[in-house]
Amino acid sequence: MSITTDTMSFSLGLNAKGGKVLRPCAPGNPPPVLKKGHRPSKRAVHLANALMVERMLHNGVFPSVEAAMQALGITRMMRTRLFRALNMPPEEMARVLEETY
Repeated sequence: MSITTDTMSFSLGLNAKGGKVLRPCAPGNPPPVLKKGHRPSKRAVHLANALMVERMLHNGVFPSVEAAMQALGITRMMRTRLFRALNMPPEEMARVLEETY
């Protein structure tokens, strides 16, 4: 008896309400997997997310911080961590964004 399995690739995205959804990728185009030593650290990902939220607020994507937090599903504790990360000096931010594991 032989069992064949097909693999299917998914990417994580947000729906219109800000909820997380899995979207299937094209069969020949799976998302890239980074090797050890080239993956961004958790601090780097966290800071990049904070910078993206800040850019969205500056560009007027959301009318207020509260609207952004509700749309993106960010809690008050997460909001505090995001804005604390943005208080770092630019040199420190650049160093953190280069961190890998």
